Amino acid sequence: MKRGYFSKITYIFLVFSFFIPNFVLSAQLPTDPFMYEQWYLNQINATSAWDITTGSSDVIVALLDSGFDLDHEDLAGQFWKNKDEIDGNKKDNDNNGYEDDVYGWDFVDGDNDPSPNTEDVLNDTVISHGTILSGIIGAETNNNIGIAGINHSVSIMPLRVLDKNGSGSSANVRRAIKYAVNNGAQVINFSFTFSQSDDRLQSIIEWAYDQGVVMVSAVGNGDLNIDQNPIYPACFDTRIGKNVIIGVSSLDKKDKKASFANYGKICTDISAPGVNIFGTVYNDRDILLLSTSYGGPWEGTSVSAPMVSAAAALLKSHYPSLTPEQVRNVLKLSVDPIKELSVEAMGALGVGRLNIHRALI
Repeated sequence: MKRGYFSKITYIFLVFSFFIPNFVLSAQLPTDPFMYEQWYLNQINATSAWDITTGSSDVIVALLDSGFDLDHEDLAGQFWKNKDEIDGNKKDNDNNGYEDDVYGWDFVDGDNDPSPNTEDVLNDTVISHGTILSGIIGAETNNNIGIAGINHSVSIMPLRVLDKNGSGSSANVRRAIKYAVNNGAQVINFSFTFSQSDDRLQSIIEWAYDQGVVMVSAVGNGDLNIDQNPIYPACFDTRIGKNVIIGVSSLDKKDKKASFANYGKICTDISAPGVNIFGTVYNDRDILLLSTSYGGPWEGTSVSAPMVSAAAALLKSHYPSLTPEQVRNVLKLSVDPIKELSVEAMGALGVGRLNIHRALI
């Protein structure tokens, strides 16, 4: 089954298939009961990486997406909190231009609640998208519930830029990037794509990079060669003239290109697992479609990108002084080879598959 959504500016596709669990083994096995379904943790060597570092709440990862379950049992304590803002006093205490922005911002509705719109539940994929990414990066770990995040400690900054249809404007993305940088984000994750370039967004992205922010972007779904059909934000590199965004494609369990994944030698830096991903989803017990806190399978380059963002956050927690260029180079130099042998995709999935443990040593 496949569910997706598209707009002239932004699209995200998530492809669904049957889920087959794999068991995860680690010298430092957390207590999270659904961890056995997180096959990708071993694939990217996250479980071994935890012997070196499990992350830090001092590292802020900004997620620009469709909304977040701020009360989720496995995430509530992992979201960033603006300590300079007083909750509920209807004032802009820190003078950053946003009133009561204690837990991020909704750039779609223009308010301080980045939760998704659930009034008209037509697509639970859109509603849960930001929550699944949050869980991949930093679900609470060793708490005897749910899943394990790649970062056990992290601060996830929730910024809503996509509406209930999964559509968004580049203007809101620009505002969200500026907000993230000005409020201390070290990593920004883009799990959406669009096909038309935007000069002003390009300038903001280059500015964010110059401020020392690591930016990671999905390269999109559709089995397209993005050397011929550029996809943004990942392909802004070609316009800027330097590698400012880490472009991420998807692999299946056999370390081959996921059937849906876009590819290209110019804009793709690295690949990560992107099929049969189980994780945190938006929960509302009063709505049948949203009555569970965990679900899957999720597929798409949009779930591969946060694995790389999570790896960047672990690197920043262990080596705080690393620049975006150094983070990118470390991740690329520490990959495992992939098994893709098709003529069109060979060499077009980046330098290899993410290996977090090797990046940290």
